[in-house]
Amino acid sequence: MNKEAEDWILLLLVLFSLYFSYYMFKTYFGNSVVEGLENNKTKVVNKLTVNSKGALESLQKTNEDIGNEILLSNPEYNDNYSKICSELIDNVNLKMIKIAVNLDPTNDAVFIKSLADLNTMNQAKSSLDDIVDYINNSETSDNKKQTN
Repeated sequence: MNKEAEDWILLLLVLFSLYFSYYMFKTYFGNSVVEGLENNKTKVVNKLTVNSKGALESLQKTNEDIGNEILLSNPEYNDNYSKICSELIDNVNLKMIKIAVNLDPTNDAVFIKSLADLNTMNQAKSSLDDIVDYINNSETSDNKKQTN
């Protein structure tokens, strides 16, 4: 090899050594992630408390937008939503009866799946009950007129 090629190889080795040394120094002594994936210089900030006012305003705006979309304050829609949910509760009850009368305790796999389906339907019924309560307790324009 000629002298110029040797100089280039030497230069590359020196640059690589410098980079490797810098990387190792930064990793072990710098602002780096340490064992447990925790940064030893990072201050823990609870984002919820920092931006709680903004989060609250955003949530209130979202609720208002959804309320305007479904028109829950309109007595006619309010009544329809309540009736729809009540019909859904009746539907869930009927499906639960259908599952219950077809339970087969001799086949464990089918029996356990049927019980899981009953549990899911019961949770759905509970959620629908909560929705009906919310609808019935929401303020409609008729309620506003009666209180004024």
